[in-house]
Amino acid sequence: MNEDVHKMIDQLMAEALHDTPLESPSPGFTSKVMSALPLVVSHQHLQYKPVISRVAWVIIIGITLAVIALVGDSGKWQPNAGHSLFGEGATSFFRLINHLDSIQFSSVTVTIVTVSTFLFLLQITLLKSHLNKRFQK
Repeated sequence: MNEDVHKMIDQLMAEALHDTPLESPSPGFTSKVMSALPLVVSHQHLQYKPVISRVAWVIIIGITLAVIALVGDSGKWQPNAGHSLFGEGATSFFRLINHLDSIQFSSVTVTIVTVSTFLFLLQITLLKSHLNKRFQK
């Protein structure tokens, strides 16, 4: 019985669709719709703005160099004996770092890390130049 109902519905739909004419929009429909939309300037140039500005990079590098200069004592990573800017917790941290000198890496490991770092920096440079050219168009 369920199939009979589906066949009847299909027949009714086919007759209804056959009897109704196709409707088409008026001749000026597209132009009316387009004129109602606000004009959008499609030639906007995207301006590249770095996430971290040059001034911020200079400040970051300056702070890093200042910390290294204050903490380092003739190549050793420990606070100067006369004063400690970072307190007792930092002193124990720097003692822990001094014990890391006993770790040695093979020449293969050092070579792989060096080449990988160089290729990573090269990739960043090439991507930056590619994106700059893309956004300038």
